[in-house]
Amino acid sequence: MAAPDDEMGENQVPGEELAPRGGGQPASAGYQPGVTSSWHESRVRVDARLLEATLLNLRKRISAIPLVFDLPGATDVEAERAKLLSQIDDYLLPRVRQSAAPILVALVGSTGAGKSTLVNSIVGTQVSLTGIRRPTTNSPVLACHPDDIGWFAENMFLPTLPRVRQEGLARPGRDGLLVLAASESMTKGVALLDTPDIDSVVRAHYDFAYQFLDASDLWLFMTSASRYADAPVWEILQHARERGAALGVILSRVPPAHRTELVTHFDAMLAANGIVPGKRFVIPETGIVDGMLPIDVLQPVKDWLTETAQYSDRRVAVLTQTMAGVLDTFKFRVPRLAAHVDAQVSLRTRLRYEAEAAYGTALKEFDQSTRNAQLLRGEVLARWQDYADSGELGAALRGKRGAHGG
Repeated sequence: MAAPDDEMGENQVPGEELAPRGGGQPASAGYQPGVTSSWHESRVRVDARLLEATLLNLRKRISAIPLVFDLPGATDVEAERAKLLSQIDDYLLPRVRQSAAPILVALVGSTGAGKSTLVNSIVGTQVSLTGIRRPTTNSPVLACHPDDIGWFAENMFLPTLPRVRQEGLARPGRDGLLVLAASESMTKGVALLDTPDIDSVVRAHYDFAYQFLDASDLWLFMTSASRYADAPVWEILQHARERGAALGVILSRVPPAHRTELVTHFDAMLAANGIVPGKRFVIPETGIVDGMLPIDVLQPVKDWLTETAQYSDRRVAVLTQTMAGVLDTFKFRVPRLAAHVDAQVSLRTRLRYEAEAAYGTALKEFDQSTRNAQLLRGEVLARWQDYADSGELGAALRGKRGAHGG
């Protein structure tokens, strides 16, 4: 049985050490939008406090935008504004404030790819449910070392998401709940998140998976030999490409007899779609022992995660690439939002002008009518004549004159 392959290799990454507030910070330079590249671009240091202040100011301005009018594309703009705010709150601000926090690796992929089995194998115990029950729940599992669980438990990570600590055997949580599983077998400094399947028939599960991806430092995408050509696979990989996220890819359940053909085709599809993962693994079709992958199949993936957390240059490269990727998308996403705001303002100005013009015209016509007696026509004039002819007007005037001693 062959061990996982890594033909694409890994790159030496010259980087600068990240530090919490006051020290060196992640950079936002060297990234080319639209290309998920190897982790070796040169970076520059930025002031974390200045970056935090800028993000807070941007967040304040985005959240204050009044999207009142139902212009074309307004629904998409509302969704994009919510996503921008979520990325600022769930990923950028927490990471800028605590750059030394554990690296979060989001394991994402297709139903049946074996994600939960891989997570359980890396942790060394069952923390995530597998089998037919998995697609029915929307409660992802985050596994980390006990020393790191505080970062994920104290609402600094995904602050609006409810969470619970797992005790004993893995069990499904309620939808929308993050399950935290601490294990001594996990490497300090790295956490592994088993996300909902990207091809779930439940839209909420699909959206939930994307929320976790946008809050993660490193994506580990996993698909099977029977599902790698499915549309949801390339949709999520294109999202990783556009976001500039640090990315690893696993092709699992590969029949040994067709390994060369399948791997060659998968690599060709990656290249054709502009996807250049930092690491690519192949897991052969193999037996599962007590719900776990064989150690020789599992170990290369676990070693890669451990080295990413422990080697400072690789850690720096992952954090800077992913943060830079998110920030660089703001260069065109925020102007698009601003353009829609301009359209809202233009419409409001035009509507106000038209309303004021209509009111001014009506008021002018009213003034003119009162001056030339046009108002005293028709029924109003008839009523006035009836009143005058009845003698009531003269009586009223005489009574008022008498009251004043006239």
